[in-house]
Amino acid sequence: NMQQSVSPSIENSISLDKGKTIFVTKCVIFHTLETPGDYTSDQINAFFFIEISRAKLDKKDADQLSAYLFANAKK
Repeated sequence: NMQQSVSPSIENSISLDKGKTIFVTKCVIFHTLETPGDYTSDQINAFFFIEISRAKLDKKDADQLSAYLFANAKK
């Protein structure tokens, strides 16, 4: 009996989509939405954990939000 699995690229895309949804629904409660591409990974890292605790996100949501923000950070 073989289990079907989702390809990593599709799984990553789903996670990024969920991260974006969290970003536009949870973060807007506290401030206007920023564009992740306006910030470097270092800048995002500087405020990410503070914001996560303010938003009271669970680990899964925090991981998905993190994936979205860092994937879209300024290069």
